[in-house]
Amino acid sequence: MGFDKIVLSRIDYKEKEIRKKNQTLEFIWKPFNQIDNVTTELFTHIQYDSYCLPQQFSHLVDDKEIDLNEKELTELSAQFYETMKNISKSYNHNQVLFTYGCDFSFRKKSINFRNIEKIMNYFETSRKYKDMRLIYSTPSTYFKVIKSIQSKWPIYKNQDFFPYAENPFSYWTGYYSSRPYLKGLVRDAGNYLRSTSNFILESLLIDKVLNLTYYNF
Repeated sequence: MGFDKIVLSRIDYKEKEIRKKNQTLEFIWKPFNQIDNVTTELFTHIQYDSYCLPQQFSHLVDDKEIDLNEKELTELSAQFYETMKNISKSYNHNQVLFTYGCDFSFRKKSINFRNIEKIMNYFETSRKYKDMRLIYSTPSTYFKVIKSIQSKWPIYKNQDFFPYAENPFSYWTGYYSSRPYLKGLVRDAGNYLRSTSNFILESLLIDKVLNLTYYNF
């Protein structure tokens, strides 16, 4: 499809914890062996948690204006700072890709942007957080920055990340097969089966019609 970078949030929870500890949530993914001197490589970023905000900040994208007094803003900003610091420990550079939203968010986008900007502005004006800056950005900008910081990345060779469990005994394998390649084989086999069934049914119907015609004589 022409992609050379990808962001994922869901892999097996045990693998994600290992990658957090080893700071290997970012790597070069080679899903296929080299074909005709062409090697498929994807720079892959695994999100620290999910694409949604951490639970303690979910109210920021509820489409409701939050009214914070100075004490509440100070406490919320401190909590945000500690969260970002904790996330950054799982990556081997000083950048954090933080997705701001969740499912069905931003029906009232202006309100949600104003909510996060309260924290962003506090970071800019407060002397407490000079070592951290919050900015609006894009995945392309993030990838460009981290690749300018670091040139060598771990290599991951495997077709995919399935099956995976979100937590113990909770596997995501139901509505798609555990392997895309197997899914393709099943689809092709299903097409052959349906074509063959239609052919056999048509033959039986023709045979039945001929038999009926014969007995009518």
